[in-house]
Amino acid sequence: MKRRTIKKHLTTVSPPMYQRKEQNHPKLGEFIPFLQMFLSQELNKPKREQLTVRRLYELLRSKGYQGQYNALTCFVRKFKEEYVPRIQDVYIPQLFPVADAYQFDWSTETVKLAGEVVKVSVAHFRLCHSRAFFIKAYPNQQMEMLVDTHNAAFEFLGGCCRRGIYDNMKTAVTSIGIGKERVFNEHFLAMMNHYLIEPVACTPASGWEKGQVERQVKTLRKRLFEPTLSFDDLNSLNHYLAKQCHELMNEFKHPDNKAMTVLAPFNLEKTKLIPIQPFYWYKMILAKKIDKCHLYDINKNHRRTYHGQKIQY
Repeated sequence: MKRRTIKKHLTTVSPPMYQRKEQNHPKLGEFIPFLQMFLSQELNKPKREQLTVRRLYELLRSKGYQGQYNALTCFVRKFKEEYVPRIQDVYIPQLFPVADAYQFDWSTETVKLAGEVVKVSVAHFRLCHSRAFFIKAYPNQQMEMLVDTHNAAFEFLGGCCRRGIYDNMKTAVTSIGIGKERVFNEHFLAMMNHYLIEPVACTPASGWEKGQVERQVKTLRKRLFEPTLSFDDLNSLNHYLAKQCHELMNEFKHPDNKAMTVLAPFNLEKTKLIPIQPFYWYKMILAKKIDKCHLYDINKNHRRTYHGQKIQY
């Protein structure tokens, strides 16, 4: 080994590695003008219509190319690095006036109830202006639970906003149209009309449109549900969660003003919220082969069985 080589590596700590300064493609030489023109045209096509490198290799072989497939892949990769502009997603922060909107979402959490490990559905509400929040756990995400959690949330928060931002859950959206066009579930729409709320459905796969409540789900999962909570029943769990909402709002800093907690702007926003009356919704299920039906009252949390004109509890 030459002295000059030894002297160079004595000043380095990493092992010597061969690095090619310039990638040559001798057998691609006569095809490079064609490749540059062809790849430039491909970039203007939708991705699903663009030719794969394997198909491009077969095309070059039909034109007389005798080189290797790897040489072509290196050239295509270098071409895209130099000519394809890197577009980064840009998100504009959303600003919400006082009492303008809230965001809603469900999450699934693991808890222990009466000694048994179960999964519960947790409803999340978040006021977009003050960042005040409310959560409540349910056995599932059916319409009865959706109605009950709206009644409970608006009672806890002291009123409702003018708009509600939701994802495209089945209990809210029946079908998705072009853009923001939606056909809402008739029971969900009846609840929105009762509260005088304008429902807004997010674009599919666009979680940033309700990013506040998405972050809330992750934050409260770490803060409240890890490690696993243990309670005697669902009512005890929800009493604990409501208490934690009060305490955490007095602890969390407001993102727009770190000098105050969430509770301070919430107390101001509460005075601007729309006063509400609970929405009473009943689900009637006809029993088969017997002359009676069951009526589930979500507001009193029990079921009534009707036999003609007589009501038995």
